[in-house]
Amino acid sequence: MYYYYYYYGDFYSGEPDFSTFSKRVFYVLGNRKLHPWCATLGLSKGAADSIRADVIPGPGILLGIHRQERVNISWLLSGEGKPFIIDRVDTEQAFLDLFSKAMARPDGYDPKADTWARKIYLCHDKKRLLIAIAKPNATYIHRTRKNETEVKYTKWALIHGPFSEALFRLIADQFSLTKSMKSVEWFVSAMPQDAMGSMISGEYGPVVQFGDGKKQPPKASIVPVTDIEVELQPLRETLHQRVVVKEMVYNQGGSIDLMTDVAKRLELHRNMSGDLMQFEERWRVYKHIYDYCARKGVAPNEIDDSTISNFLEVLL
Repeated sequence: MYYYYYYYGDFYSGEPDFSTFSKRVFYVLGNRKLHPWCATLGLSKGAADSIRADVIPGPGILLGIHRQERVNISWLLSGEGKPFIIDRVDTEQAFLDLFSKAMARPDGYDPKADTWARKIYLCHDKKRLLIAIAKPNATYIHRTRKNETEVKYTKWALIHGPFSEALFRLIADQFSLTKSMKSVEWFVSAMPQDAMGSMISGEYGPVVQFGDGKKQPPKASIVPVTDIEVELQPLRETLHQRVVVKEMVYNQGGSIDLMTDVAKRLELHRNMSGDLMQFEERWRVYKHIYDYCARKGVAPNEIDDSTISNFLEVLL
């Protein structure tokens, strides 16, 4: 099965071809060159040429690719499934636990030494959050029949689950504790809904998405975090919208707050799509989306752009 990959559109004119091992490797590489990339894995020029010739390497090399790229080995071998591995959980507490584990300091850590290096990327589309954490200077041993080589690489953690106010407080606490540390950097990436869905499902990887600080520039739009409350406010607003919808459905009454949130969501869509509506038409759409939220129990920010476009096509 093939998929369309949002941020890889400049590498492929259409759907990427995953029919061979070498084609799957080149998909993982993005803009990077094969021989320098293989060198980061501790591989020789001959090993790189074998990969180009579609020779599947041994388990040690496959494990190295998995470690450096967060790639799904099953997909790399067969082309089935999604290319990259995302740790997805279904509960708020499980998401809290994953983030706490990823941010845990090692035993004996000295905060004055400032050696606990991390890059944290907060990716969201106003309703969903994925956290990517890059840990540089991880190591593993690459063994061949002739020698052993210590390979340094950046270890990635990619985690996704339900956003909650408790998670926001934990993120805010971690940001406050680490923002003065030179070795820790925080970034935010506000993404379109389709790109966010692709990333959560594992359709593209962290190195192409966020860059490697060398040859591969980031495909995503990422900016440093200066105010964590401002950057995560859209997600918290969605939480508030959910509460409003649930209260309205429970009470079976109207809600001015919900209508206000519907108006904000529709105006965002209108600004992105360029749809122009007269005043009377706009209010008819507001009412329809308001009723949709009440009936489905969803927040306005959780409605996909494609769904709103369908509403507009029917109503207008």
